Amino acid sequence: MAAESTQSGGDDQDAAGADRSKRRRLLVGGLALALLLGVVAAVIVSLGGDERPTITEGEGGLFEEGRQVRGGSFQPLRGAPAAYQDLTGAARLITTPEGAMASLELVGLEPGTAYEAHVHAESCDRNKGGPHFKFDPDGSDLPPNEIHFDFRAESDGSGRQVARTRMTDTAGARSIVVHLGRTRIACADLS
Repeated sequence: MAAESTQSGGDDQDAAGADRSKRRRLLVGGLALALLLGVVAAVIVSLGGDERPTITEGEGGLFEEGRQVRGGSFQPLRGAPAAYQDLTGAARLITTPEGAMASLELVGLEPGTAYEAHVHAESCDRNKGGPHFKFDPDGSDLPPNEIHFDFRAESDGSGRQVARTRMTDTAGARSIVVHLGRTRIACADLS
């Protein structure tokens, strides 16, 4: 019996020592992480990273340090199939001196279905977005002269896509229109 009790006491001491060692490693690791984060924060501040970007509202959207940001919410277009009457989402067009990035996020699509979207030259209430926006009005109907999206809806009916171009003159871009084949189903004005 005495041998068992001595053995058990030794196991308890080993477990307590292991717990202390584990706590010590966690404490040292936490302190090292805190120190690293402090150094990173100090570097960011020294580089001016603590300054907030200047955002001003101007004609055609918001401007953030040379970036024009325009966007809007998707709405089903008049005459869209009944399956798309609850479709919602957001569109965004960001233009910088280096190029433009357009993005879309949608909910209410048919799962697994392929869609196209394009930046258009008119607002949603004018001819369902009108013709495709072209950087060069006499140029090609394809990228890089137009901004196109091709995507497939996820199993939950959502869809996301980003398109980038080095072209920068997006002043004539007014909307993003989602197509199912040749049918325009949804539109978001870029304001």
